[in-house]
Amino acid sequence: MKPFRDLVLPDDALADWESRRAKMFERVMYYFGEGPREKCDLKPVWGDKQSFEGYIKQHVTYEVEEGQKAFAWLFVPAGLSAPAPVVMCYHGTSRPGKEFVSEDPYLAGKPNNMGYAVELARRGYVTFAPDQWATGERMGLDGEFFRTDNLYKKHPDWSLEGKTAYDHMRAVDLVQTLPEADVSRLGAIGHSRGGSAVIYHMLHDDRVKAGVPSCGTCPYYGNFWLKHLAHQLPYSTLKRFDEEIKNGKEPGYDIHEVLALLAPRPLLLVSPFRDDFCRCAHLFSEVAEKVHSLYEFLGKENNFARFAHGEGHNTGPILRAAMYAFLDYHLRGAVPGLPGTNYRAK
Repeated sequence: MKPFRDLVLPDDALADWESRRAKMFERVMYYFGEGPREKCDLKPVWGDKQSFEGYIKQHVTYEVEEGQKAFAWLFVPAGLSAPAPVVMCYHGTSRPGKEFVSEDPYLAGKPNNMGYAVELARRGYVTFAPDQWATGERMGLDGEFFRTDNLYKKHPDWSLEGKTAYDHMRAVDLVQTLPEADVSRLGAIGHSRGGSAVIYHMLHDDRVKAGVPSCGTCPYYGNFWLKHLAHQLPYSTLKRFDEEIKNGKEPGYDIHEVLALLAPRPLLLVSPFRDDFCRCAHLFSEVAEKVHSLYEFLGKENNFARFAHGEGHNTGPILRAAMYAFLDYHLRGAVPGLPGTNYRAK
């Protein structure tokens, strides 16, 4: 196993990190490839508003590329009197797509540990839950579930992760046109592949001020699944990355370097001690320590946290409570249930 590179070296000055960061950013971004240089019109089509206890739900269709439709649910807190902070809610690898994070967790007979969009809307956030590539309503339009053939035919020099981040940036472009939304206080939350979507969206988009990925941030070194997964065409999330692995090369970066590039923005990593979908999850403590050393170096150690748990590949109630509290703390400056405004930026 190759050790995780140190992010901060002895006797580093801020200029040393900034120089290293610029080179790291260029090296990491190479693997995401290149997408469209110009944005198309969003052309949103809004459905009827549906009222529920504590929130209003509305369907929207919009374009992320010319002629390529995307679909999402918008949730707005009931009785909103001023623009509210926004949280983008990203689903994991699931055919239903956005429905996975958009179902009311309290509906009888439908237990759901990932109904972020509903729970956060009830907590006072505008939330937005889009379908990712070839899931939900996009399945069949983009291609088939767990296939990326169509993407690489149209964009041979791009990547699924780059495309997903781009689509999420277009979603923010849409949300920031809404009078109910205060995009200056923008967060992102997601589980599994949705967790990956959080960090890669943040990597591409400085508008995201705080991120809470649950799983989806597995280390690469020490991960024996990498070679296996790199051969699982026709599904490839990072085409250049997979091609190097298939040719016997080591990955060009590791996950702690992506996380480092997000610093010093608030980031809570929620990850289990054991994860069936990440067989090297036990290495994540070392990853977190490396990243925390950077946040500490930048004087923002309060912006980084890790919640290590024993629930496996899941986000049960106690985990979601911590995730929501982290967003409250960093996007609203207060945590419901605790007295006063207990936040003081350094």
